[in-house]
Formats: sequence, structure tokens, C-alpha cells
Amino acid sequence: MKKTIKILGIIALVAVIGFTVIACNKGGGGGSSGGGGKLSGTYVNDMGVSYTFSGNKISIALNGETMSEVTYEIKDGKIFTTSEDGDATGEITYSLKGNELTIIPIGSSVEMVFIKK
Repeated sequence: MKKTIKILGIIALVAVIGFTVIACNKGGGGGSSGGGGKLSGTYVNDMGVSYTFSGNKISIALNGETMSEVTYEIKDGKIFTTSEDGDATGEITYSLKGNELTIIPIGSSVEMVFIKK
């Protein structure tokens, strides 16, 4: 039972992060959609959540299963995301120190640390 509750908690956390990444507000946005910056490769945390940066896309996965994919660009020290259909946007404050990526989704006080694979 404890394992089931833990798994459900992790799934809920991934859902919250995913929705924060893609659903902050509708429309608007503008600007270019080129990603890149210094972010590339896959970053994972100790709960099995991973962010894979490739070109201008981010894939968010839980234990290797993709939960969401968005396009992104880096601007003013933040990651700005757009859903695949272009209808929803979000932003994440981040820092990168060596192989350690720390993110704080806007509207959240939860700091998450990911290590590059």
C-alpha cells in the first residue's frame, strides 16, 4: 500500500510539473521558438522524473515513459515553454551549475534538482 501511495504521489508531482510547464496562460507569447542555450541532454532526479532537452524541445518523462513534450526557448534566465498545439505557455526559473539543473516552476516554491545523465 505504501508503494502504491508513493507511486501515485510521484505521478501527481509529474502532472503538476507538466501542467505548470505547459499551461500557465493561453495564447500570447510571440518571440522566436529556438531552444538551445546551454541546455542539452537528459537530466534526472531521484524520483524518476527526467527532462530531455533536444533542439528546441523538452520531453518530460517518469521512469522512462514520456508524459509531455513542449517546445522551449531560453530568455532572461528562464525557460519559456509552448505546448505542441501552441495554445498554452509556461515559464520556469532555472540554474545550471556543471551537471546540476535546478528548476522552479513559476507559481511554485518547490525547487527541483536534476543531474545530467
